Amino acid sequence: MMDSAAPTEGGPPDDGPPDSDSDPLDDGSNDNEDIYGDLFSETRDLDYADLPPESRVLLQLSQAISHFSTSNRSSDNSGKTKVCEPDTFDGTNPRKLCAFLVQCKLNFQSCPSAFHDDRNKVTFAQSYLKGMALEWFEPDLLSSGTPDNRPLWMDDYMEFMTELQQNFGPHDPQGDTEAQPT
Repeated sequence: MMDSAAPTEGGPPDDGPPDSDSDPLDDGSNDNEDIYGDLFSETRDLDYADLPPESRVLLQLSQAISHFSTSNRSSDNSGKTKVCEPDTFDGTNPRKLCAFLVQCKLNFQSCPSAFHDDRNKVTFAQSYLKGMALEWFEPDLLSSGTPDNRPLWMDDYMEFMTELQQNFGPHDPQGDTEAQPT
């Protein structure tokens, strides 16, 4: 459906006779504001073929941005609780490992589609490592070996957690817990 203000044959819209308030020197050659205003507010009524190429590009870009922001708003308002990102873990305090792993788990639970496989979970957790904890994994991460020679922890989150706990966790978790002041 085309309305009377929509451009036809690639020309500017027919706005009818000029009103008394219009600029007598304005020959209508700079009607871009009106054209683009109509493009962005009433995009469904326009026929793409009738628009000049630069207008089509702007219209398509506007629609893509609008679609993207609408889809982001609908996914943000899906009733999910916002979860804090994990604190970085550097391996210097073994008692902080448990909190780090719990924070990672909360992030996995809050967005199951993003963490549908173990490799995504490992990558996420590794992105919050620093210092000697990151350095421990660094040689394998930077290795350009074949996928068959990859360590298990790279694709298995349980193996990754075991590797972290063996190297950076408390040596006697029960004893450390009992020794903590209450």
